[in-house]
Amino acid sequence: MFRDNELNLGFSEQDTQKVLGVLSRLIPHVVQENLVIVGGITRRHHLMRHGIPYPQRPFNDLDFMIRDRSEMKPSITSEFLLAHYHLPRDTSFFAGLVDPQTKVTIDVFDYYHAPIDLEEVEIGGFQLKIRGSEDQLTKTVYDLMKITKGYPLNPKEFDSADQLLEIVDLEKTERIWRMKYTFLYPFSIMEAIQRAKDERRRYPERVFEFPSRTTEPFNCLECTEVPGFTLTPKKEIIKLLGYVDKT
Repeated sequence: MFRDNELNLGFSEQDTQKVLGVLSRLIPHVVQENLVIVGGITRRHHLMRHGIPYPQRPFNDLDFMIRDRSEMKPSITSEFLLAHYHLPRDTSFFAGLVDPQTKVTIDVFDYYHAPIDLEEVEIGGFQLKIRGSEDQLTKTVYDLMKITKGYPLNPKEFDSADQLLEIVDLEKTERIWRMKYTFLYPFSIMEAIQRAKDERRRYPERVFEFPSRTTEPFNCLECTEVPGFTLTPKKEIIKLLGYVDKT
């Protein structure tokens, strides 16, 4: 039985301990009060809270946001490998970390897609923030719309949108969508979902698992060497994981 504010993951005991281990080594290197967990763990929590079984996948990635890149200390590279470090230009700051102990990949973003709706949760003694379900759905749909611009997508993105639609307050979701994304997509969030699905039917070759992965070393043109943040050679990431993400 979960307490009202406990992060509900539904993982095996082994994976739950892995989550806690990663967080315990990560949190000292960021500003904890501004850290917001987003992505798959957030979706899993909200769906489990509503009694909807989440597909059983092992814990192998973590996404979170910090206010800006200054809130991630250079000391983080003493615990994690640094696969990517993208300075904010036209989009958000992005860092791609890899935990050499567990092989968990960690994506770090800034508040470019600022979270509007947050919830406070507790896990293993840590007080953390996660993105609310409606806010998470709007970001998921924003990502779905990339298919309309020719970008490939993982099929689980479509699954995530459909799952979240089962539990969100649509009126609240629409308000958040209008606040954040209608300057790019001047139509309702339901129309956005339909457009993405129509594009998937027209171009099924754009939807496949792990579209950002490669097994070949490459020179990332967006990565920047910053004092204190030494990039790990891509070949070392590939040796550890068997692949490296292109972004």
